[in-house]
Amino acid sequence: MFRFTWCLAARFLFLAAGWVLISGNQSCLWGASPNSSEPVELFTAIAEKTISVSVIPRDSTTLTLLIQNETKLPLAIRMPAGMAAAPVLAQQPFPFLNNDNGNNGNNNGGNQAVGMNAQNNNNNNNNNNNAFPGLFNVPAERTLKIKLPCVCLEHGKPEPNTRVKYELLPLSTFSEDPRLPQALAAIGRDLDQRTAQLVAWHLVNGKSWSDLAALKIKHLDGFSTPQFTKQELNKAQQWFEKLPPGEVTRQVSYRN
Repeated sequence: MFRFTWCLAARFLFLAAGWVLISGNQSCLWGASPNSSEPVELFTAIAEKTISVSVIPRDSTTLTLLIQNETKLPLAIRMPAGMAAAPVLAQQPFPFLNNDNGNNGNNNGGNQAVGMNAQNNNNNNNNNNNAFPGLFNVPAERTLKIKLPCVCLEHGKPEPNTRVKYELLPLSTFSEDPRLPQALAAIGRDLDQRTAQLVAWHLVNGKSWSDLAALKIKHLDGFSTPQFTKQELNKAQQWFEKLPPGEVTRQVSYRN
């Protein structure tokens, strides 16, 4: 009887220890430990200088965010529904204010600005979890590296590349249409990157579907081929037409 009671107590202690260990791992991952703060919105953390963010675009389809924790405590960073990035030297000091010469603070020269979404957790980052979309934990005084798909927001300008320094900006810098963050969030779920690119140019740059169908890639031999397939165009248009009409309070002009 004594041996049975001892075995039962040992099993109970083993299960209790496992539960504590699992709970501790979850707290560590999501910044819920006593030494961490509540989740803070990305641009708020940037303004408070608790983090610094670098944007490194590989090309028009993919970029990397480097989020540096400037504090001695772990931080839980919540990503907004949509973000943009544009070349630093092409930005004016106040991107939300129009001025007398007609510039609106967007990237009026140089490479294209890009749009991205980090709330979709299908980007294979180790610091991510589908149960907490858009929430990333950055250890104290460490840098978190996040690879994200992106789309261009200024048709006709050169593609982004790693040689050009980019700055992170609110997505509303380019458009306040609520359908744009929906399109960005759909990348990797309902839309592939190329189809999302079509939707973005249609929304932000006012390109009609016929305009997009007419885009060509010129080859060295003098021939040209369509930039997008009919299947991609049809999928983009069908997905877009299912969205509710956007109530745009302010559409920022991208035209030079």
